[in-house]
Amino acid sequence: MRSKEQSVVVESPRKRYYVFGGQNMYPFGGWKDLKGSFYDLEEAIKFSRKVYRSRWMNWSHVVDIETEEIVHFLEK
Repeated sequence: MRSKEQSVVVESPRKRYYVFGGQNMYPFGGWKDLKGSFYDLEEAIKFSRKVYRSRWMNWSHVVDIETEEIVHFLEK
């Protein structure tokens, strides 16, 4: 009798915080405005500030994908 092979499902942890940013006049739109994703909120905020300080950014948002809320934002 042949034994059935057991398949192992490995779940990778999903990054929780997504940083979006862009220009008011020329947003790429949706996922194209995604600048990075992070496991840690503080790291996401730090990156958001860095993105926002770049000369071509007018806004930056950190989104918690578990609560589906903007948890930090910067806008000019």
